[in-house]
Amino acid sequence: MIAGGGWLRAEIDLAFPALRDATARFWALPDLRERYPLYLAALHGTVLATVPLIEAALAESLRRPADPVARSLAGYLATQREQELGHDEWLLDDYAALGRDPAELLEPDPWPDIAVLVGAQYYWILHVHPVALLGHIAVLEQRPPPPDVAERLAARTELPPAAFRTLAAHAELDAGHGAALDALLGVLPLDERRRSLVGISALQTVTSLVALFARLVAAAVPADLGTR
Repeated sequence: MIAGGGWLRAEIDLAFPALRDATARFWALPDLRERYPLYLAALHGTVLATVPLIEAALAESLRRPADPVARSLAGYLATQREQELGHDEWLLDDYAALGRDPAELLEPDPWPDIAVLVGAQYYWILHVHPVALLGHIAVLEQRPPPPDVAERLAARTELPPAAFRTLAAHAELDAGHGAALDALLGVLPLDERRRSLVGISALQTVTSLVALFARLVAAAVPADLGTR
């Protein structure tokens, strides 16, 4: 058996090339400068759900005091919730740095890919077991962007560096978050069914993100979507 969270990383590795290719296609687009506000809108739509998802999983864990997995999970989720607070507001600031009105992101378009990405987690949390959320978190945080990603994108797009602060922050923070998740997975007494659930959640997250980036690549960018 692979120690720590290595078993989950190994499962994600099987699907990760599809996500790597989907994100690479987006970041290589020649009109990335004009399309970046659309990316921030999509990212805000996903990050907006982060704390509510954690709170749902935490509440469901606390409802299972006799479950040793839920007990360990609750402590981790309480810490994770504090660490994720306000990240949606960071994205509003990034969007404002482009000269755009952050209020545009507070009434988001009904992105079906985001609904699937988030909605699957609610189903598993509420109707199966809250440990499912760990698969989702693993995909989002165990492979942080390169430390210089914000600097390189700002130079390439000639957009204000302040518009990439969320990416820069996650390049630094996610390494620590990934290590904490690895440590938790190393001690959780997961049976085969729970382990399978975490893996399925991770693979569903990869699939939904691939679809989301494909939508970002294919989307028509209105003339007024670029920097104002």
